[in-house]
Amino acid sequence: MCEPNVLPVSLKPENLRYRVENMQLRILILALLLIFSYFLGQSHCQNQIVTKQVKVVRYVKNKEAKILAEPHAAQSELLELMRRGQL
Repeated sequence: MCEPNVLPVSLKPENLRYRVENMQLRILILALLLIFSYFLGQSHCQNQIVTKQVKVVRYVKNKEAKILAEPHAAQSELLELMRRGQL
């Protein structure tokens, strides 16, 4: 049995100080890891947004090129379509 004046090894002041410092270090590492993960995720999200914007610009340019490639109707043709009721 333990003597009344003797503390178990885990409760001695030197061990408690070590455990507290060790716990503080673990909390600090966890906090840094969370902050790093947040910024990494944020930059990944920004890359996705830029990629989508580039795709939209390409799509708009392709549509614009197709529209401009089609022949334009002259005023007389438009008037004729209006008289027929097709426009």
